[in-house]
Amino acid sequence: MSARALGAWAAAAILVATILAAAGVGTARAQPYAADGGFDRPRLVSRGQDRPTAALALDAGEAAWVRIEGEALVVVPLAGGAARRLDAAEGVRWVAVDGGVDRPLVAVWQRRDPQTGRYVFSWNSGGEFLRTVQPLEPVPVATDAAPLLFVARGQGMEAILERLDEGDPGAVLYRTDLRLSGLSAVADATGTVQLTWLEGRTEATPLGTRSTWTARAAAWSAATGLVGPVDLGAALGDAPPTTTNVGDGRVERTWVDAEGLVRHAAFDPDAALATPDEVERTRSGRPVAALAGAIFIAEGGTVWRVAAGDATPVVWSPLVLARAWAVRDALGITHLAWVGTETGGQHALYAADDRSPMVRTWRDHLAARLGWSPWNLAEEAFGQAAASVLIAVLWAMVAAPVLWLASIAFAGRSSARRARWRGAIAGALLTPAVVVAALAAGVAGATLWPLVGGPATLALATAIGLGLGGVAWARRDMEPTPAFVASGTTAVAVAAAVVAFVSFQRWLALTLI
Repeated sequence: MSARALGAWAAAAILVATILAAAGVGTARAQPYAADGGFDRPRLVSRGQDRPTAALALDAGEAAWVRIEGEALVVVPLAGGAARRLDAAEGVRWVAVDGGVDRPLVAVWQRRDPQTGRYVFSWNSGGEFLRTVQPLEPVPVATDAAPLLFVARGQGMEAILERLDEGDPGAVLYRTDLRLSGLSAVADATGTVQLTWLEGRTEATPLGTRSTWTARAAAWSAATGLVGPVDLGAALGDAPPTTTNVGDGRVERTWVDAEGLVRHAAFDPDAALATPDEVERTRSGRPVAALAGAIFIAEGGTVWRVAAGDATPVVWSPLVLARAWAVRDALGITHLAWVGTETGGQHALYAADDRSPMVRTWRDHLAARLGWSPWNLAEEAFGQAAASVLIAVLWAMVAAPVLWLASIAFAGRSSARRARWRGAIAGALLTPAVVVAALAAGVAGATLWPLVGGPATLALATAIGLGLGGVAWARRDMEPTPAFVASGTTAVAVAAAVVAFVSFQRWLALTLI
């Protein structure tokens, strides 16, 4: 390799190293790690499903999947082990599960009969129990006695809440002329079933749609029947589901309020429908579970844990979450599981737990600093580098006329060497000059500095542009004016490339608002 080629490779390596150094001295960490807050790196469980037909619950204290595996719907321990067959997989479109630390898993699944077009519902505790002309989503509840099923559905001009079990199928618990949606239920230590749902309507008006929804809570037992419902607060609509969990002597309920924030209410189970102990607004997203002391919220491809008012992104999925679950097993380990949609429409299952925290590598730190997906590091780096080069070229094109005019004053009677360095200084200072002008014009520093990577990044980019601009044309025999302009545009391009590379995700976020 020739000395010139070796020098070119060395210069490229220095440029990459300095850009990464600039990233290291940028403002704050740009995005979540693949796992944080004590959770391990998400692991792929299975892929290639046509539908998100899977669910997670405790099976006598052990976290277990109910999912399609080959030609069967099976129960599979999350930690590994032999699968237990529930039914044939053909036609299965949806599944829901429940269980507990000391309660076995109960599953409900739905298939569509291709001959009659009816929806057929089955469960692992009692075989087929219902055939309807409409798809429903019954909620299974594991109890110390027989498992129970609850369903909210429309009937004529009203909606009903039913209890479905073998002893008294189709017992209507509640009627309303509004719609019911987002039902969740769980049995507490006394066997009382705690229920949460959304109730309301969405109407079309001349000014658009108008939604009026309320989150409601109730309790049911064989002795008292349905107690309630009581209003919890305004809800966003019928799409985001509620969650109901029991732990540490409290009933935890979550829903999405009218402003799109997850709201959490904790109750004393001895007076579950009295005023809640606390009602807390957290962050936007979709509630996954409210385990004792922590709320888990899914948003895009991230699951956040909110505890004591602090939100931590505990896992970042390579895929957007379609469905997600969180359970805490008999050993106190919290398991997260989700279904994501892959390119092409197929679904994949992922899981993570807090048995041991993720060991972070340099790739994880680099991805978190620069806002890259840790699952597609090479593609992210190439795309951001290409965009930064384009921005640098455009910025140099804008600066070239300015530098040509400046060369009249600073390069006319100097030597080519001095003109070259003067041009490098002028070009390198253009980017910080624009920042200073913006600050002087009244742009807030809190708004501007993240867009240039912070003062340290700006200073480092200026120094890199000055150095490379001054040496890039050292071996060229040029007149003072062309040397001034060439060195200046090189310095501008290099400084702009460094700033654009470090702050690219900030600018990208602005374009997506």
